[in-house]
Amino acid sequence: MSYQIALNFEDGVTRFIEATGHETVADAAYRQGINIPLDCRDGACGTCKCKAESGRYDLGDNFIEDALSEDEIAEGYVLTCQMRAESDCVIRIPASSQLCKTEQASFEAAISDVRQLSASTIALSIKGESLSRLAFLPGQYVNLKVPGSEQSRAYSFSSLQKDGEVSFLIRNVPGGLMSSFLTNLAKAGDSMTLAGPLGSFYLRPIQRPLLLLAGGTGLAPFTAMLE
Repeated sequence: MSYQIALNFEDGVTRFIEATGHETVADAAYRQGINIPLDCRDGACGTCKCKAESGRYDLGDNFIEDALSEDEIAEGYVLTCQMRAESDCVIRIPASSQLCKTEQASFEAAISDVRQLSASTIALSIKGESLSRLAFLPGQYVNLKVPGSEQSRAYSFSSLQKDGEVSFLIRNVPGGLMSSFLTNLAKAGDSMTLAGPLGSFYLRPIQRPLLLLAGGTGLAPFTAMLE
């Protein structure tokens, strides 16, 4: 059986890998082209120490306390050269994606719907076969490239991915590059490029009641979380 592991790097890039219960997270990442920093692979150096923010896992038993202490274990730290997933997990990697030989993924899609909800808010949905492979954590964002330019704008997902479609709530900024495109030029079928996912503002395991406060297009990440 395989599990989905979200690797959240310190530069905000998140990459998703598949790991079986028979391989360590470090081995699974390496198999999929991501080099989590490590030296010994024997649970002795602590170089691969990361924090597991959610999920069930087997810590392994072939490590020394100098590499991973009881206090660190209680706080959710793991050694990825020893850890084996027992469910989907989110792991925070204390290194940049570039250092780990990976980068944000890029996807091509097309506008499926664009509507002006009010003078200040635009609803945008994009759909594409490639987006069926897009995984992200509720609350994260992507960089959307403005068609006809080399510039991008960052927008949080306002929905989960379903059947290759994702949605955004976008603030309408008078004279803004993306706002001008969406209000004056955009139509269903227009191509768009997005890169990501990015960001560390995402929903962690809920252990107590949550109070979510937002206004305007700031609602976007919360609507994705509520789904």
